[in-house]
Amino acid sequence: MDAKPRSSNVLAFERQGHGAPVVFVHGYISDLRVWENVRSHWAHPGELLLPTLKGFGKPNVAPNPDEFGTPEHLEQLAGFIELEVGGPAHVVGWSYGATLALLLAASRPELVLSVYAYEAGLSDFISDEAIASQIAKDRADMAAGAVAALAAGDLDQAVGQIVDGACARDGVFATLDAPARRIFLDNAATVPAMFSGEGASSSRGLTGSVLTIQQPVTMSAGEHARPAYRLVADEAARLLPSARRTTLAYGLHVAPVTTPTAFVADVAAHLQPAAQEEW
Repeated sequence: MDAKPRSSNVLAFERQGHGAPVVFVHGYISDLRVWENVRSHWAHPGELLLPTLKGFGKPNVAPNPDEFGTPEHLEQLAGFIELEVGGPAHVVGWSYGATLALLLAASRPELVLSVYAYEAGLSDFISDEAIASQIAKDRADMAAGAVAALAAGDLDQAVGQIVDGACARDGVFATLDAPARRIFLDNAATVPAMFSGEGASSSRGLTGSVLTIQQPVTMSAGEHARPAYRLVADEAARLLPSARRTTLAYGLHVAPVTTPTAFVADVAAHLQPAAQEEW
């Protein structure tokens, strides 16, 4: 494991292992450290590259709005793969990172070998009004606690509410170990930007092309996933001919932190060439 963060001309990152390139893309209120438990359980082929998107990973520093948002992060991810891989890579994304992975496969297919998307947040591709309405309502319910904390000016409380809300379970954040809580709290300054209209659910028209993805895709969600994540995974797997659907046993939204063994096993199964050829 390369324990010392490196800096490319695009993003700070770490790498480990050898083999086909696998880029791991973190979600909101986090950075490359969110993959620590995944890395420690990884015993499979592959060169893992773990970048931190701009605006994240800097405690008490608000993100630069010119670098922060779905189009900006998508451009950064594409540039990172071009520079550090020099060809296509498998892309593993969690939450907002899963949204970016899918958008990258749609907009820059030459950079993506396959996509593993765990609880992606995008839903613009869903045309069924009943399902879209259910997702919108669940997102509003999920965000309510964080929005209230943000209005009160308590960013740390907002972070806890975001984690608990995404997991549909009170007290999840409080039960995480101290290093995991620190990762999320170190990214508290991104919370206002997250709710400013530049978040994962506001991709400014980019998601319309998701249904054109031809690469192998795994749409995964936890056993305890909220409707906002479960329905997105269901619909994407149904509509994309190159996609399959998996469910992580006992998985919460923060599965890379709380159930890394199951997460790693599901990603490793996705990366098996024989499995992809069957899709």
